[in-house]
Amino acid sequence: MGVVDTSLEKLPRSERVEIESIVAAAIAARPKDTDRFVSDEGDTMAWHLLAFVAALGGFVSALLIWANAPRGLIVPTSFAGLANHPTVPGILVTVPVLLYTITTFLRVHKRHGWMATTFGVVRLRGQAVRLLRYDQITHAVRRRIQAGRRPFSVLELVARDGTTMTTYATRLMDTIQARVPATAVNEGHPGSGSNQ
Repeated sequence: MGVVDTSLEKLPRSERVEIESIVAAAIAARPKDTDRFVSDEGDTMAWHLLAFVAALGGFVSALLIWANAPRGLIVPTSFAGLANHPTVPGILVTVPVLLYTITTFLRVHKRHGWMATTFGVVRLRGQAVRLLRYDQITHAVRRRIQAGRRPFSVLELVARDGTTMTTYATRLMDTIQARVPATAVNEGHPGSGSNQ
């Protein structure tokens, strides 16, 4: 079974309820749940924000050009005149980008991150779920990676079927490794040697 890509509504009700309660607790910023959810929304939303600002700037500039154009260009007399208007391509590109970035933000805002549930490790992206159940984990290996001057930790989880899930959510690593089956190789867990 290994790593499963699914949606929230396809999970059993009890698992859906648990995920929703973890997300609700994270939104309410309850400190007791910080070891269960880590948001990585900022890591990917920067690109959406950049696209939104660029599209908004393009749309506003197209409107300003339209408003300041000579009278004959403001209201074209034919379809050919409209197609040749200098602002039409800008509007045709910016409106879909604006709509996409707004709907994406609304869909995934505060629902984008990693969580350690009672049944497995979950990566949530809006309604999309990537799940690796604890009973499927055969290896949990924590490594430090040097990137420039700042090292960071990753936890690689290997399932029975060989699929992997890698998280850099440092706050969750101890919680996840504590829930890995006793039969799994559990490397890098504080106080566990190489096996737990």
